[in-house]
Amino acid sequence: MATGSKRRRGDAWQLRVYAGLHPVTGKRRYVTKFVRGSEREADRALRRLVDEVEEGSRVPAAGRRTFKDAAHKWLAASRPDMSPSTVMTTEDCLERYRIPYLGDRPVERVGAEDLDALYGELRSRAGKNGGPLSPATVVRVHGIARVVLEQARRWRWIARNPALDATPPPIPKRRPTTPAAAQVATFVTWVGERDTDFALSLRMAAIVGARRAELCALRWSDIDLDVGRLAVTHRLVAGRDSAGHEKIFELEGTKANAGHAVALDPVTVERLRAHWRVCAERALACGVRLPRDANVFSIQPDGAEGWKPHSVTQRFLACVQR
Repeated sequence: MATGSKRRRGDAWQLRVYAGLHPVTGKRRYVTKFVRGSEREADRALRRLVDEVEEGSRVPAAGRRTFKDAAHKWLAASRPDMSPSTVMTTEDCLERYRIPYLGDRPVERVGAEDLDALYGELRSRAGKNGGPLSPATVVRVHGIARVVLEQARRWRWIARNPALDATPPPIPKRRPTTPAAAQVATFVTWVGERDTDFALSLRMAAIVGARRAELCALRWSDIDLDVGRLAVTHRLVAGRDSAGHEKIFELEGTKANAGHAVALDPVTVERLRAHWRVCAERALACGVRLPRDANVFSIQPDGAEGWKPHSVTQRFLACVQR
């Protein structure tokens, strides 16, 4: 519970209310206010100030705490609950768009007008080659700002989250276009004439419904060819290690849940059997063994590491363009 005191200062009263400990330094913090009038009026003003401090609408000046301080402190606290890829994209978003514009500004001086001005700046010339940034990316920037500033409010660094009053751009609604089955078959057949491994991964993406990260993490031990069943239990995602270097992480579970099993059709089973024989022959030719838990899709003869997710996207786009 906040407590307050008053004392005479010339022709005014100095009101002082205890507002808890500083979240970083641990020092005691106070909210101070000067009022003029009688002692009774000063008492009423003090009671109002105590109420404001208790409800969080009045907080101490944040001093040297900047938006950058709030962003880094929030990300450090949230990192254990994020996937490595989410951490990396959030860091990139903060460093590229948010911190250069607002990073050194005291967090209590960031207002909705500043955020809207930033969104306008991003939309006009923050994209590739100085072009406009997409509305979806601007909305992502807004989302990060909102959670950072909301955490600053909970820490009582600020009285109100200004992002709640900001206006991010609307995202145009797009109707997804789905290729017909014949188009998918034609595309997979065309790829198969040039890259049988990649064609198999595309077939499994279409038939099994596996995501790119799940196919990259797929191991032979996840597949029962006799029964015709595949277990999707892991995924590969890009992130950064403790030194800041990009690294591929293998995570348990899928993006949507802890994992699931999928029945395989006979043609896909036969394609997987043929792929297993090819992988085993490659390993033998290189003088290594193909273990049971080897990755199904790998550039290494022993299948020690799965394909990198971004390389799958690059190969797919190259095939589409050709």
